[in-house]
Amino acid sequence: MYEMKESGIEWIGQIPKHWEVRKNKYLLKSVYSGGTPLTSVADFYSDNEGINFVTIADMSNTEFVESTIKLITEKGCAQKKLKILNKGTILFSIYATIGAVAELKIPATINQAILALEPYNIYKEYYKYNLKAMNKYLLTFVSTNTQGNLNLEKVLNLFINFPPLNEQKKIADFLDNKVTEIDNLIDDTKKLIKKYKEYKYSLITETVTKGLHSNVEMKDSGIEWIGQIPKHWEVSRLKYILDKPLQYGANETGVLYDENLPRYIRITDITKDNQLKKDDMLSLPNNISFPYILKHGDILFARSGATVGKTFLYKQEYGKSAFAGYLIKARINTKKSLYQYVYLYTLSKSYDIWKNQIFIQATIQNIGADKYRELYLPLPPLDEQEEIVKYLDDKCSQIDSIIEEKQSLIEKLEEYKKSLIYEYVTGKKQV
Repeated sequence: MYEMKESGIEWIGQIPKHWEVRKNKYLLKSVYSGGTPLTSVADFYSDNEGINFVTIADMSNTEFVESTIKLITEKGCAQKKLKILNKGTILFSIYATIGAVAELKIPATINQAILALEPYNIYKEYYKYNLKAMNKYLLTFVSTNTQGNLNLEKVLNLFINFPPLNEQKKIADFLDNKVTEIDNLIDDTKKLIKKYKEYKYSLITETVTKGLHSNVEMKDSGIEWIGQIPKHWEVSRLKYILDKPLQYGANETGVLYDENLPRYIRITDITKDNQLKKDDMLSLPNNISFPYILKHGDILFARSGATVGKTFLYKQEYGKSAFAGYLIKARINTKKSLYQYVYLYTLSKSYDIWKNQIFIQATIQNIGADKYRELYLPLPPLDEQEEIVKYLDDKCSQIDSIIEEKQSLIEKLEEYKKSLIYEYVTGKKQV
């Protein structure tokens, strides 16, 4: 074990006695900050050909930037006098995804949310691990404005641990191996989660279109995306099993969330896994919300935007809520169908095929009440619907529990990786 000394830097703490701590600006050959060409000028951006343009969206959860969401033209590049960066350049995010570190694998330019760093007299891979090690600390070091961002001056004055060059290489090589092992475990776990989600999807599809009993006689449903169904089942359109006509939500502006007022559910509040977000919540005043108050078992359909076609089953446990204009409410007549069964059908492949057919025909991603009314769905007798709902609730709960466990494992592995990098980069553990 090395003899230790105080580094004088709070986040670093003790370091080996023969190490130094240097300010970032003394280890950089160059620093470059980009910019964003005017988005209103069409010929500044390109859909298929142009210069790779790195934004913070390209910096999320990645070690290397190998492609970009946006491309800009030479005109766009010239408008902001943007520099084309070489492969191998280190990118460091100073807005939103603060502290994200990635290396360019392609020539590209960057926007103002990112800095391009070119270190010298320090081993490059070790330098990158230093930037990653200070990630948590950066959150206490950001600007005090409402956005909470870093700036160039603060990045230049960040402190970097500086052991002898041979130790830098040993630490970086050791961490490369360890981090790769952890990342492989994370990737394997993500693949397992994907398989469980696919299994759940196919299980729901099979059960809501074929039932639970394999020995029943089948018939053609007459609907291509539903296929064969049990002979004693019917096929119905959504409009025939509603308690009242489909209803559009309120075209009103919400107010700051108040637990004494109804929550205002907007299309952006519904997540991809059919849950409600718990941040950025709004309320709707009682005098406006009254016609839009949801009842236990109401199903909300998203009619436009990125989540078009997604559904959400409202439950009383969510608290008193109203719904916004880009959502459509379906209240099921429980004498004709169970709302849980209808909702489960909207999680099936058959429903997704129908939804995609609508997009192809309309050429835009928008599904209005007129289209949802005509949605075909297989309809078993009520007692069989109840049996299907109970079976799928049990099975899906088991699958969801496994997925949650796997997700928790990923979080622990990510935390372990951060801790490992910190311990070795600050010399508290030695290779």
